[in-house]
Amino acid sequence: MSEDVSLKHKIALGLIPRIGDINARKLVSHFGSVEAVFHESYRTLTKIPGIGSGLARYISDRSYLDVAEREAEYVSKHNINTYFYLDNNYPFRLRQCDDSPVVFFFKGNCDLDTSKILSVVGTRSATIHGKEFCEKIID
Repeated sequence: MSEDVSLKHKIALGLIPRIGDINARKLVSHFGSVEAVFHESYRTLTKIPGIGSGLARYISDRSYLDVAEREAEYVSKHNINTYFYLDNNYPFRLRQCDDSPVVFFFKGNCDLDTSKILSVVGTRSATIHGKEFCEKIID
């Protein structure tokens, strides 16, 4: 059960608007765990350098945990791999980037630490042009 709770919090951290990957790492480092970020008060969050009242409002909005819980269930149900920057399975090359994704998802079988790799990063709402362009690259 604690793994599910942890997954929910990892996903929720990635859902917070305007937080960014660098600030997300800063928060986890400051509070000691991803779960602890969501237990802090608005007032405490505003005192963290670089966070301020605007971001603290987003972070203290616990509705992201509900959305993340549904996302975690979907991920588990559809055998989607989740990579969180503190997990042992997080790809080595991404660990070297200060602004690498705090959390990302992958479906399929692939060694993400192989010497050569092609990845396509996109949006959940791709345009028709974007989809056609990706098809041309992949074919």
